Amino acid sequence: MRHMMRVRSSNFSVFSILLRNHCISSISSCVVVKPVTATIFNSSPSTTNTFSAMDLHFKFCRLLLLFQTQNYEDDETHFKGLSLEDEGVARDTTTIVDILRELGSSPSETKYKLDHCGISASSELVVGVLSRFRNDWEAAFTFFLWAGKQPGYAYSVREYHSMISILGKMRKFDTAWALINEMKGGTTGPSLMTPQTLLIMIRRYCAVHNVGRAINTFYAFKRYKFEVGINEFQGLLSALCRPREGERIWREMSKRGVQHDVFSYGSLISCYSKACNLNKVLKLFNRMKEMNIAPDRKVYNAVIHALAKGRLVKEATNVMKTMDEKGVTPNIVTYNSLIKPLCRARQIEEAREVFDKMLRQGLSPTIRTYHAFLRTLRTGEEVFVLLETMKKMGCQPNTDTYIMLIRKFCRWRQLDNVFKLWSEMSQNGVNPDRSSYIVLIHGLFLNGKLEEAHKYYIEMKEKQLMPEPKTEKMLQAWLSSKYTSECQMTDLECNQLNCSQSGKNSRVISRRVDQVRDFCRQPETRRVVRDRGFSFLDQ
Repeated sequence: MRHMMRVRSSNFSVFSILLRNHCISSISSCVVVKPVTATIFNSSPSTTNTFSAMDLHFKFCRLLLLFQTQNYEDDETHFKGLSLEDEGVARDTTTIVDILRELGSSPSETKYKLDHCGISASSELVVGVLSRFRNDWEAAFTFFLWAGKQPGYAYSVREYHSMISILGKMRKFDTAWALINEMKGGTTGPSLMTPQTLLIMIRRYCAVHNVGRAINTFYAFKRYKFEVGINEFQGLLSALCRPREGERIWREMSKRGVQHDVFSYGSLISCYSKACNLNKVLKLFNRMKEMNIAPDRKVYNAVIHALAKGRLVKEATNVMKTMDEKGVTPNIVTYNSLIKPLCRARQIEEAREVFDKMLRQGLSPTIRTYHAFLRTLRTGEEVFVLLETMKKMGCQPNTDTYIMLIRKFCRWRQLDNVFKLWSEMSQNGVNPDRSSYIVLIHGLFLNGKLEEAHKYYIEMKEKQLMPEPKTEKMLQAWLSSKYTSECQMTDLECNQLNCSQSGKNSRVISRRVDQVRDFCRQPETRRVVRDRGFSFLDQ
């Protein structure tokens, strides 16, 4: 029997409308559900057409085009909006963080210190502490469980989502699903689950490229009796997109007679722009003009990025002017699309001019803006000056910032600055994650700091962060050679000792032989006594 699915729209054009919002999403799900039917959108009977699973799959593919080349930030929305202006909450947060970061404390000791710290759990406190341990799931989960047992406190959706996001980021999916089941509240208690709960898991599975589990999680919306709306549908689609799919989907649309609109063009142009294929970008851009399809901001941003990356700065600036004339206001993405390629081309002055213009427009630089300039710096002093400027402008360095700079300082062999950055990470509330440790260990190893590299390798393993096979193989080879070398040195010392003792024994024997020889050669000195016809030596 052919499985059928209902779609509210009467034709494919509705799917173009769905492409307006750019949702961040990732892939996932431990829930395996294979529905026979699924209602994607609610609809009235008069406007409902039915499509086969094949047709719905094609609509999925069409929507995938929008997200081919989007650069998405890590999902940290669960930690936003936290206000620690209350001095009491800020002080309590710092106290809890210090307890959890104490080295050498066992789980029982940590729990004892938390029980006797005199701090009461609250929603603001829990979210504040979890935001400081986004890359340390074990410390975060220890505190999360402790807070849940405190009298007068109960988890809210916000705290659950924060913890689930951390667990998913660190690939602790089984534990995350256990929390989701806890949120359901059983058969009697109220359920705290929302569609956003499943979208968090979808986003986290996306990070590990587990497409199957993401799709299964999406189908789980029906299992948990959630209606699938536009946001949920876009969330899955943005997670599933891959650059190679763009051309295939484009051709499939043409075969099926589906008209390409501004969203379709924008998606494919973005795909080519990221792939540095300027010719195809301009070809599609010109075709849009011929088809009288007005470019939107996404299209302009992609074209500007491609031109600037091809060192056609003047042309990119002209496109930005045209954009203004057409009533499409440039945003921070527009300026970043121009700044980043300029910095890579070492056209620093031009990049600064664009940066100044962006500030005059009242736009605040993002972390991507500062990353572009940080990559151009050539001295440690310049790096730390720009980091301070970032903080003053309200843009805090994140994990990617520190990874980039640690790698840079390792290349420059400035290990003092490497350790300085490493200590600043924790002070700024950025806990080292798996990638941070890998970059640090490799950098130290390549700079000949083998003992330090091994120390951080052990620390990484203690935090249950999985090292790369290359890292493990590298350090194991060094440890093996070190052990072999130590054994050889020990054997050499033993041999030298044995030789020394053997030399002493041979010298003693030699002395004895010499003494015998000398005795035989010595003249007789004792007196001979004769008595009764016999001769005797005088005693």
